[in-house]
Amino acid sequence: MKCCDFELAAETDRTEAGELFIMVPRIAPGPLKPCPERCYPLLPEMEDPSDINVYCQAEILHDLILDEESYRRDHPEDWVERCWFLLGNLVRDAEAEVWGSIVEIAPARHVEATAWSFEFTAETWPCHREELRKSGTILMGWVHTHSLHFLSGGKSPEDGEQAEGTRSGLFLSSFDVRAASKLGFSAPHHLTCVLDSDECLRGSTDRDLQKVLGVWGWSGVGLTKRNIHIVGDASEGR
Repeated sequence: MKCCDFELAAETDRTEAGELFIMVPRIAPGPLKPCPERCYPLLPEMEDPSDINVYCQAEILHDLILDEESYRRDHPEDWVERCWFLLGNLVRDAEAEVWGSIVEIAPARHVEATAWSFEFTAETWPCHREELRKSGTILMGWVHTHSLHFLSGGKSPEDGEQAEGTRSGLFLSSFDVRAASKLGFSAPHHLTCVLDSDECLRGSTDRDLQKVLGVWGWSGVGLTKRNIHIVGDASEGR
Protein backbone atom coordinates (compact mmCIF):
# COMPACT_ATOMS: atom_id res chain seq x y z
CA MET A 1 0.00 0.00 0.00
CA LYS A 2 1.47 3.38 -0.95
CA CYS A 3 1.06 6.68 0.88
CA CYS A 4 2.64 9.70 -0.83
CA ASP A 5 6.36 8.88 -1.09
CA PHE A 6 6.20 5.92 1.29
CA GLU A 7 4.91 2.40 1.34
CA LEU A 8 3.13 0.85 4.29
CA ALA A 9 4.94 -2.37 5.11
CA ALA A 10 3.69 -4.98 7.57
CA GLU A 11 6.06 -6.14 10.29
CA THR A 12 6.55 -9.89 10.55
CA ASP A 13 5.90 -9.86 14.30
CA ARG A 14 2.43 -9.42 15.73
CA THR A 15 1.52 -7.64 18.91
CA GLU A 16 -1.41 -8.00 21.28
CA ALA A 17 -2.94 -4.95 19.62
CA GLY A 18 -2.80 -6.68 16.23
CA GLU A 19 -0.58 -6.29 13.18
CA LEU A 20 2.04 -3.56 13.31
CA PHE A 21 2.75 -1.44 10.24
CA ILE A 22 5.83 0.66 9.58
CA MET A 23 6.51 3.39 7.02
CA VAL A 24 9.34 2.76 4.57
CA PRO A 25 10.38 4.98 1.63
CA ARG A 26 9.95 3.75 -1.91
CA ILE A 27 13.34 2.74 -3.32
CA ALA A 28 13.44 2.06 -7.04
CA PRO A 29 16.17 0.18 -8.93
CA GLY A 30 18.39 2.61 -10.76
CA PRO A 31 21.83 3.53 -12.08
CA LEU A 32 25.08 3.71 -10.17
CA LYS A 33 25.68 6.89 -8.20
CA PRO A 34 27.69 9.70 -9.87
CA CYS A 35 31.40 8.96 -10.09
CA PRO A 36 33.59 10.64 -7.44
CA GLU A 37 35.53 12.57 -10.09
CA ARG A 38 32.38 14.56 -10.89
CA CYS A 39 31.50 15.38 -7.27
CA TYR A 40 32.79 17.24 -4.26
CA PRO A 41 31.51 17.15 -0.67
CA LEU A 42 29.72 20.16 0.78
CA LEU A 43 30.87 19.37 4.34
CA PRO A 44 33.58 16.69 4.13
CA GLU A 45 34.21 16.84 7.87
CA MET A 46 30.60 15.74 8.43
CA GLU A 47 30.87 12.64 6.24
CA ASP A 48 29.27 9.66 8.01
CA PRO A 49 29.33 6.15 6.49
CA SER A 50 25.91 5.46 8.00
CA ASP A 51 24.28 8.34 6.09
CA ILE A 52 22.52 7.75 2.80
CA ASN A 53 24.64 9.53 0.18
CA VAL A 54 22.64 12.36 -1.38
CA TYR A 55 23.68 14.10 -4.61
CA CYS A 56 22.60 17.46 -5.99
CA GLN A 57 23.64 19.22 -9.20
CA ALA A 58 25.62 22.39 -8.50
CA GLU A 59 23.52 24.23 -11.08
CA ILE A 60 20.32 23.62 -9.08
CA LEU A 61 21.85 25.14 -5.95
CA HIS A 62 23.34 28.08 -7.81
CA ASP A 63 19.95 28.86 -9.38
CA LEU A 64 18.42 28.85 -5.89
CA ILE A 65 21.10 31.21 -4.59
CA LEU A 66 20.61 33.60 -7.51
CA ASP A 67 16.85 33.52 -6.97
CA GLU A 68 17.25 34.48 -3.32
CA GLU A 69 19.79 37.17 -4.21
CA SER A 70 17.29 38.70 -6.65
CA TYR A 71 14.45 38.49 -4.13
CA ARG A 72 16.58 40.12 -1.44
CA ARG A 73 17.52 43.02 -3.72
CA ASP A 74 13.85 43.51 -4.65
CA HIS A 75 12.78 43.52 -0.97
CA PRO A 76 15.38 45.55 0.95
CA GLU A 77 12.88 46.52 3.67
CA ASP A 78 10.11 43.91 3.52
CA TRP A 79 12.10 40.69 3.10
CA VAL A 80 10.51 37.56 4.61
CA GLU A 81 11.69 33.98 5.02
CA ARG A 82 11.00 31.67 2.08
CA CYS A 83 10.79 27.90 1.82
CA TRP A 84 11.22 25.24 -0.85
CA PHE A 85 10.75 21.48 -1.01
CA LEU A 86 13.59 19.22 -2.17
CA LEU A 87 12.25 16.78 -4.76
CA GLY A 88 14.17 13.73 -5.90
CA ASN A 89 14.50 9.99 -5.70
CA LEU A 90 15.96 7.16 -3.67
CA VAL A 91 17.69 4.52 -5.79
CA ARG A 92 19.09 1.06 -5.16
CA ASP A 93 21.80 0.54 -7.76
CA ALA A 94 23.26 -2.62 -9.28
CA GLU A 95 25.75 -2.83 -6.41
CA ALA A 96 22.85 -2.83 -3.91
CA GLU A 97 23.81 0.61 -2.57
CA VAL A 98 20.99 3.00 -1.73
CA TRP A 99 21.60 6.64 -2.61
CA GLY A 100 19.48 9.74 -3.11
CA SER A 101 19.34 12.54 -5.65
CA ILE A 102 17.80 16.00 -5.54
CA VAL A 103 16.52 16.83 -9.01
CA GLU A 104 14.34 19.88 -8.31
CA ILE A 105 13.89 22.57 -5.67
CA ALA A 106 10.23 23.63 -5.73
CA PRO A 107 8.76 26.64 -3.88
CA ALA A 108 6.44 25.85 -0.99
CA ARG A 109 3.06 27.38 -1.83
CA HIS A 110 0.61 29.16 0.46
CA VAL A 111 2.95 29.80 3.38
CA GLU A 112 2.61 32.63 5.90
CA ALA A 113 5.95 34.30 6.56
CA THR A 114 7.66 37.12 8.41
CA ALA A 115 11.31 38.18 8.53
CA TRP A 116 11.96 35.69 11.34
CA SER A 117 9.43 32.89 10.84
CA PHE A 118 7.09 31.13 8.46
CA GLU A 119 4.29 28.61 8.72
CA PHE A 120 2.83 26.09 6.33
CA THR A 121 -0.93 26.31 5.84
CA ALA A 122 -3.58 23.71 5.04
CA GLU A 123 -3.32 24.70 1.37
CA THR A 124 0.43 23.99 1.24
CA TRP A 125 0.17 20.22 1.37
CA PRO A 126 -2.33 19.48 -1.45
CA CYS A 127 -0.17 21.59 -3.79
CA HIS A 128 2.95 19.76 -2.66
CA ARG A 129 1.41 16.32 -3.14
CA GLU A 130 0.26 17.28 -6.62
CA GLU A 131 3.80 18.40 -7.52
CA LEU A 132 5.16 15.05 -6.36
CA ARG A 133 2.54 13.22 -8.39
CA LYS A 134 3.24 15.18 -11.58
CA SER A 135 7.02 14.96 -11.30
CA GLY A 136 7.15 11.31 -10.22
CA THR A 137 9.54 12.24 -7.41
CA ILE A 138 9.54 11.82 -3.64
CA LEU A 139 10.20 14.35 -0.91
CA MET A 140 13.89 14.50 -0.02
CA GLY A 141 13.59 17.37 2.46
CA TRP A 142 13.15 21.11 2.65
CA VAL A 143 15.19 24.31 2.59
CA HIS A 144 14.34 27.75 3.92
CA THR A 145 16.07 31.11 4.38
CA HIS A 146 17.46 32.90 7.43
CA SER A 147 18.88 36.41 7.69
CA LEU A 148 20.82 37.78 10.64
CA HIS A 149 20.23 41.26 9.21
CA PHE A 150 16.48 40.94 9.73
CA LEU A 151 16.66 38.94 12.96
CA SER A 152 14.60 40.70 15.63
CA GLY A 153 12.45 40.05 18.67
CA GLY A 154 10.47 37.45 16.77
CA LYS A 155 13.06 34.82 17.64
CA SER A 156 13.23 33.23 21.06
CA PRO A 157 16.23 34.19 23.25
CA GLU A 158 17.63 30.71 22.67
CA ASP A 159 17.37 31.13 18.89
CA GLY A 160 18.96 34.57 19.09
CA GLU A 161 21.90 33.22 21.07
CA GLN A 162 22.33 30.38 18.59
CA ALA A 163 22.30 32.80 15.66
CA GLU A 164 24.85 35.05 17.32
CA GLY A 165 26.98 32.02 18.14
CA THR A 166 27.17 30.95 14.50
CA ARG A 167 27.52 34.57 13.29
CA SER A 168 25.52 33.53 10.23
CA GLY A 169 22.05 32.43 9.24
CA LEU A 170 23.15 28.80 9.20
CA PHE A 171 21.41 27.59 12.35
CA LEU A 172 18.18 25.77 13.20
CA SER A 173 15.57 27.65 15.19
CA SER A 174 13.26 25.91 17.64
CA PHE A 175 10.52 26.11 14.99
CA ASP A 176 12.78 24.47 12.41
CA VAL A 177 13.41 21.51 14.69
CA ARG A 178 9.70 21.13 15.49
CA ALA A 179 8.76 21.39 11.82
CA ALA A 180 11.32 18.78 10.82
CA SER A 181 10.06 16.31 13.41
CA LYS A 182 6.31 16.99 13.26
CA LEU A 183 5.43 18.16 9.76
CA GLY A 184 6.57 15.34 7.52
CA PHE A 185 10.36 15.74 7.31
CA SER A 186 11.30 13.02 9.79
CA ALA A 187 12.23 10.09 7.53
CA PRO A 188 15.86 8.91 7.68
CA HIS A 189 16.60 10.32 4.21
CA HIS A 190 14.95 13.71 4.79
CA LEU A 191 17.22 16.76 4.85
CA THR A 192 16.58 20.02 6.67
CA CYS A 193 18.51 22.84 4.98
CA VAL A 194 19.02 26.54 5.61
CA LEU A 195 20.04 29.13 3.01
CA ASP A 196 21.81 32.21 4.38
CA SER A 197 20.11 35.13 2.65
CA ASP A 198 22.81 37.59 3.72
CA GLU A 199 25.47 35.50 1.96
CA CYS A 200 23.27 35.22 -1.14
CA LEU A 201 22.99 39.01 -1.24
CA ARG A 202 26.76 39.43 -1.36
CA GLY A 203 26.62 38.03 -4.88
CA SER A 204 30.29 37.09 -5.03
CA THR A 205 31.39 35.02 -8.01
CA ASP A 206 33.75 33.08 -5.73
CA ARG A 207 30.96 32.30 -3.25
CA ASP A 208 31.70 29.31 -1.02
CA LEU A 209 28.67 27.01 -0.75
CA GLN A 210 29.68 26.13 2.81
CA LYS A 211 28.94 29.74 3.80
CA VAL A 212 25.59 29.81 2.01
CA LEU A 213 24.01 26.43 2.70
CA GLY A 214 23.66 24.42 5.89
CA VAL A 215 22.41 20.81 5.84
CA TRP A 216 21.10 18.71 8.71
CA GLY A 217 19.88 15.12 8.78
CA TRP A 218 18.53 12.65 11.28
CA SER A 219 21.00 10.81 13.50
CA GLY A 220 19.26 8.75 16.15
CA VAL A 221 16.49 10.96 17.49
CA GLY A 222 18.09 14.30 16.69
CA LEU A 223 19.15 16.52 13.81
CA THR A 224 22.88 16.85 13.19
CA LYS A 225 24.88 18.59 10.50
CA ARG A 226 25.63 16.28 7.62
CA ASN A 227 27.31 16.19 4.24
CA ILE A 228 25.80 16.04 0.78
CA HIS A 229 27.63 15.63 -2.53
CA ILE A 230 27.60 18.40 -5.12
CA VAL A 231 27.71 17.17 -8.71
CA GLY A 232 29.76 19.52 -10.86
CA ASP A 233 33.15 21.18 -11.04
CA ALA A 234 34.40 21.94 -7.52
CA SER A 235 35.38 25.42 -8.72
CA GLU A 236 31.68 26.16 -9.27
CA GLY A 237 31.10 26.05 -5.53
CA ARG A 238 33.87 28.47 -4.69
